[in-house]
Amino acid sequence: MNRTITITLTALLLIFTSAVKDSYSQGDRNRSTVYGIVTDADTGDPLAGATVLIKGTSTGTSTDVEGRYRLRRLPAGEHTLVINFVGFERFEKQIELEPGTTTQINAELSISWLELEGVNVVAEALGQAGAYNRQRNAPNIVHVTSDEQIQRFPDLNVSDALRRMPGISTEEFRGEATAMFVRGMAPGLNTVTLDGERLATTGTTDRDVALTGLSSDLVGAIEVTKAITPDMDADAVGGSVNMVVNRPVGNQRVFNVSASGGWHNHAGFGNPKASIHFGQSRGNLSYIIRTNISRENRRMDDIRHFWSEQEFNGQTIDRIDQMRIGAYEFQTDRYAATGRLDYRFNDNHSMFVRGMYNLRAKTGVRHQFRLRPDRGNITELNGTQYNISGVRVEPIGRRNEINNVLSSLTLGGESDFRNLNMDYSVTYSYGSHDSPFQEYLRYRVNGMDMTYDVSDRNSANINWINGSDAIVADPANYRMTRYENRIDDVRDNDINTRVNFRMPYNLGDAAGNFQFGGRFFHKQKDRDHEVIEYNNINGTFLMSDVASSNMHRTLVDGRYQIFHTVDWSLGGPFIDANRQNFTMDSDDELEFYLVSDPADYRATETIAASYAMTTIEFDRWLFLAGVRAENTGTTYRGNRTLIDENGSFAGRQEMEESNTYLNFFPMAHVRYNLTDRSNIRFAWTNAIARPSFTDLAPFEIANVESETLRRGNPNLKASRVMNLDLMYEQYFRSIGIISAGVFYKSLRDFVFQEVSTVTEGNFAGFEARMPQNGTTAEVFGFEAAWQQRLHFLPGFLNGLGVYANYTYSTSKAQLRIDREVELPRQIPHVVNAALTFERGSFYSMLSYNYQSSYLYQISTTQVANHRSHLFPTNDRYMRWQERVDLTLRYDLSSSIQVFADARNLTNSPQLWYDGGPDFHYRSSFNHMNATMGIRFRP
Repeated sequence: MNRTITITLTALLLIFTSAVKDSYSQGDRNRSTVYGIVTDADTGDPLAGATVLIKGTSTGTSTDVEGRYRLRRLPAGEHTLVINFVGFERFEKQIELEPGTTTQINAELSISWLELEGVNVVAEALGQAGAYNRQRNAPNIVHVTSDEQIQRFPDLNVSDALRRMPGISTEEFRGEATAMFVRGMAPGLNTVTLDGERLATTGTTDRDVALTGLSSDLVGAIEVTKAITPDMDADAVGGSVNMVVNRPVGNQRVFNVSASGGWHNHAGFGNPKASIHFGQSRGNLSYIIRTNISRENRRMDDIRHFWSEQEFNGQTIDRIDQMRIGAYEFQTDRYAATGRLDYRFNDNHSMFVRGMYNLRAKTGVRHQFRLRPDRGNITELNGTQYNISGVRVEPIGRRNEINNVLSSLTLGGESDFRNLNMDYSVTYSYGSHDSPFQEYLRYRVNGMDMTYDVSDRNSANINWINGSDAIVADPANYRMTRYENRIDDVRDNDINTRVNFRMPYNLGDAAGNFQFGGRFFHKQKDRDHEVIEYNNINGTFLMSDVASSNMHRTLVDGRYQIFHTVDWSLGGPFIDANRQNFTMDSDDELEFYLVSDPADYRATETIAASYAMTTIEFDRWLFLAGVRAENTGTTYRGNRTLIDENGSFAGRQEMEESNTYLNFFPMAHVRYNLTDRSNIRFAWTNAIARPSFTDLAPFEIANVESETLRRGNPNLKASRVMNLDLMYEQYFRSIGIISAGVFYKSLRDFVFQEVSTVTEGNFAGFEARMPQNGTTAEVFGFEAAWQQRLHFLPGFLNGLGVYANYTYSTSKAQLRIDREVELPRQIPHVVNAALTFERGSFYSMLSYNYQSSYLYQISTTQVANHRSHLFPTNDRYMRWQERVDLTLRYDLSSSIQVFADARNLTNSPQLWYDGGPDFHYRSSFNHMNATMGIRFRP
């Protein structure tokens, strides 16, 4: 069906091309052009996104970021020029055009002040007004949030800011929003760009772009496209997130400074942050530089349960095999800068250079107290209370360092000829994940007696009995059993070039644009990974040698304790002085070859794309139709460790797989303007979801200790996705919006992790995981948003405002094992709600974020004898999570503002469970944190 539609659309485009040619040959020399700049009458600032129309016709356009517009191919005679911008008075002017002339008409628009006591439209609201204008005039479904709106929330990075937007949710990793979901679709199914240019990936195995390193005050706006157009990359299945770098225009000068300090509930005071933004536009030259530096100290409490089944007194009971009580303490430093330099040669030609650099340097320690009831025996069972003898206790200290770099450099320009507009760019982007060390010191004592009570299945209650409490409390009773180090180095280099051409045309009273272009993209991603274990410890080393004087940690409001922690000011020198006493036995050496070499890979991906599309407007209708073609070439190199018949290392086999495939993506959009401030939109689009790099790499990693096996699958197919969208939008004159829409996605060959048991060879009996293609999947959804200042309320209540959005999505996916499930990591319910109050110089916001429970990971069969944290034998779920934040702002003057933010007031944990809520796997508590600071904006 898609092939038929593609051919049909291609034929229509050829007809349009012929029509364009005819329209240019018929009296083109007598056509006229009107151009100009639209500005704020009070400040002189340009108004981007204003609607510019010739009254009574379909001829219109929108102003660009410099407030510039250009209307081509206008017939000679009298016309009325109409300009609209949300929050401003309507502009109308009678113009007389002579045949074949070019006329400049500049417009100054005045603010529509709200006739309310003590309430005026301020600069912050005007920034969002510009965002709404761009959103309203777009031919496709897109949501735009301005820099001013972003700064109203207490969000430290771009990931946090994104989760406030309609249809967006995030998944936290140790207190930071990392993974991004658009309309319930997993992170690898969305794209991230900077001013429309792709960014390199920063993960070790996937296609994700880590936005936690990007400070929220480095971007001028965020655009989330829900329905792509043919000039966009086709792998934005859920959507595309574009970060905009604003630049000064007109004769603007920009100088903003902010400084703040913070506090964390378990990490104390500190957390400094500072940013400086400066730029200027003078004549034909403009520049802007945004810089940011920050340090953040956090702590996370982490509780894990590992369940199994056991026969006891003639019945099958559930028991805990392991408990892991952990405290993560880490420090994150961020250094970031974005910049842009623009030069306009004349009204028709301009060029720019844009750059970005972000370094996220994270150091951390983990204190873990690992309890092993599986090493002992149940002596008594009384309801939900278990008495265990012979328990193993293992304190484990870990320290690590991770450096993430994300950078981009673009050279581009735009040229405007009489009947042709062209823009072009060349971009280099680099991403890296460098972990030079991740060191572990493990200690052990055996034979302890304990009880645990699981009346609360999410939080087992522990007590030491028979004198074990005194033994557990003394670090001199723990003997060192292992030293381990892990090294990871991942680098991604991307080169991207593109060019676009646009040609205006007329078909009777209808005005249109024909657009075509191409893109070439090349990616090379490399990983070098090592895991080195030393289980032969020559000598007797006790935990008291490295134990911290402040060794006790209390977790989860005093419910759990870590008795001993490694002081790494002692642990580091201890390792350096005793490396010769740490040796590998034969199992360690085999483990090294089984785990390290197979994790290395090189992924090379080349995409050559071209597209053609047309946009045509008449009366209140806008139609966009087109087709995109992408030819993808991939080469993946991986390793496999060879084992001889004696179970010994026999060498390494390098494997390489290549593939090439061509896809066509027809698309169509319809927009109908019910009124000047309301739209109905429909979109039919097609997209592609390429598997992650390690899913495609030909590798095999075996873990002898856990008896697990991971394999790549170079035969995976890319998933094809068809999308349908219907959306209604109503914009308020007082700068606000209410919108609602439904969406549907149909996926073919989606990827999931299949679990099986190895039946032969050296790894017989191991649990194996390998990505496979499912057959089909469907996603249905609804989203709604409402943002409005409630100025119609009486008295002080007219200072209230509402910011709210809700997304519902449901899915069903058919596995190849004749089982229907939900799509993994597709979140059914997402709620964002905020109540604001603004009066004079004071502004406050109380915000709420909710994400419902969802399927996190699929397990197709139960094959292991215990439930593992990496390989669960039942489907794993993420429980619902909520978050409450508070924001306070006060303007000391027109240029100085003080602010205070408090985040995660309820300390709602991330909670995973396997199969059902009775089998709690993990709870992570990230704690409350706060910031206070000052901003200076002259």
